Amino acid sequence: SNNKLLPLTNGEIIRDTTLNLAQSGLLKFSLTKEMYDDNTILDSAKVWLVGICENDFEAIPKLIAISPQAFLATYQIPVSGVVEDIPINTITKSEVPISGLKKVLQPYKSFGGRLKEDQKSFITRASERLRHKGRAITIFDYERILLQEFPFVYLVKCVSHSNSSTEMAPGNVLVILLPKLKEDHTQNLLKPTVSLGNRVLIKNYLQKITSPFVTIEVRNPTYKEISVELFVRYLPQFAGDKDHYNSVLNLKLREYISPWLLPEGEITFNKEGFISSYINYIEELDFVDYITNFKIYVDGKEIKNKITAGKEDVIFTSAEDHIIKNEALC
Repeated sequence: SNNKLLPLTNGEIIRDTTLNLAQSGLLKFSLTKEMYDDNTILDSAKVWLVGICENDFEAIPKLIAISPQAFLATYQIPVSGVVEDIPINTITKSEVPISGLKKVLQPYKSFGGRLKEDQKSFITRASERLRHKGRAITIFDYERILLQEFPFVYLVKCVSHSNSSTEMAPGNVLVILLPKLKEDHTQNLLKPTVSLGNRVLIKNYLQKITSPFVTIEVRNPTYKEISVELFVRYLPQFAGDKDHYNSVLNLKLREYISPWLLPEGEITFNKEGFISSYINYIEELDFVDYITNFKIYVDGKEIKNKITAGKEDVIFTSAEDHIIKNEALC
């Protein structure tokens, strides 16, 4: 306004479903014409809003898009219908023409839907409900309730008497979450996480169904990155294309260390192992002749014998790239 940036007040932001920009959502503003009058630097016929991050830049979530004139649509499923995700760009126009509406875009797929419950799921849900009665007391209660209420969660690990700092904290409950990875193009598959917005929703939900004397912390796992360094000699029939098989070996190492990258693979906590198992896995590959000078690192620290987690919330994951050299030394 008047060629100057002025801060918005809380009263001028009349709706925020983003949990303070922690998740995707809607922001609705109440702005009068006088607020953005008399601009000569920028077009005075438009409203100019500027977002500024003054500190903690690394905490800002990944920005996908900023879209003006947005709204939330709810799909009412027919009685005989089946709940399915509505893919991106399925909705392209309004059912009844709206004057002044030029175009409709659907940049995101639908969310919040559930598949129709089958008999097995019904029996499981009813049995679990009879046990926990909708109240979170034991570890079993926390884990089963969250998996039932939040379909985007793949795995829950609840650690009693613990928080982020110590595993000896009476009165505290540490809840560690892993998301479902299917069709989530925003995830780092090597280090999948649940967004801050969803973690806030889960924490608020848990506080309603547990004792007021319990301190709840909801967080993502601690990922420890495993990287491998080695010299490798390929079998003669494969030695002519070293660059290709270096890439293949790098991919195989990623899948071995992070098995959830495979269609049938699962993600687990505290997966400890001996270095000899990694060496054996590489030497059993059908294009590898032998390896030497094998080294393995966890978060940059060389490990000599056994890889151990040390804490309940640790998941070992692969580095993006491993150090593979072809001048094999005996």
